[in-house]
Amino acid sequence: MEDKKILKETAEENEAPVYMRRRRSASERVTEGEKAANEKKTDDILADFTDPTPISLSIEISKMFCNHMREITSTDIATSHRSLILNLAYKDGRTQLELARLTHLKPPTVSLSLAKLEDQGYVRREADPNDLRQTRVYLTEKGRALNEVSYEAFRTFENQAISCLNDEESARLLELLTKVRNNIIQTM
Repeated sequence: MEDKKILKETAEENEAPVYMRRRRSASERVTEGEKAANEKKTDDILADFTDPTPISLSIEISKMFCNHMREITSTDIATSHRSLILNLAYKDGRTQLELARLTHLKPPTVSLSLAKLEDQGYVRREADPNDLRQTRVYLTEKGRALNEVSYEAFRTFENQAISCLNDEESARLLELLTKVRNNIIQTM
């Protein structure tokens, strides 16, 4: 009886729009059996994927990073939410439009994300005193604490990931990725 209830709830969640679905905790997402099966699938996929491209490798690295961040920070904060928090930590009081531009997210997505972060106590929004049409976004203490943990985890991951490169290679990789990013921005 309990299994049928769980299946029904899961089916209802899967039919709901993505932004309304409950995020499963890490323990709910992957069991030990699923981990072994996923590792085999990953090995099979990598074996079949013999001709990687720069973009496909970037996507793969990005997914590995996102998974690592979820595990390390033990929160159910989405990657786009982390990006908003990071940009606010760099400069607090940005407008929602500035955040949309900086994170490459659409303004409605930023608005929904900020509403969730506000409900969770990570940010607060205030009308701009000089222009009441604008809304400024600020990190709360809880948001700052999450950013500190996330930033430390980010730096650790980055240092481990590029430890196989010397300084010259690291600088060249940064130069090339920046060039690709700028090209994408100019052509879109």
